[in-house]
Amino acid sequence: MNQQIRNPPDTTQAMQAWPEPDRVFDLRYAAFLETVSHLRARLHSYCARMTGSALDGEDIMQEALFEAYRKIELLDDAQALRPWLFRIAHNR
Repeated sequence: MNQQIRNPPDTTQAMQAWPEPDRVFDLRYAAFLETVSHLRARLHSYCARMTGSALDGEDIMQEALFEAYRKIELLDDAQALRPWLFRIAHNR
C-alpha cells in the first residue's frame, strides 16, 4: 500500500477574492443610499420639523434610512418607497 499524501488545495487566493462581510454591507448600503439620495433633503426637513432640531432630525433620518435598508425586502412596490420611508421616519 503505497499511498501518496496529498497536500490540501491552497484556498488562500479564492478566499482573498471574496470581499469581507463588512465590505459587502458597506457596498450594499451605499447602493441603497444612492437609490434614496433624491429623498434625503426632504426626509431631513421632515424629521427636523418633527423634532424641532436639525441635529435631531439628522439622527432620526439616519435611523430611518438604516431601518429601511434592513427591511427593504418588505417593500413590494418601488413606487411606494417615498411614503414608506417617511412612515418609518415618522414612527421613530
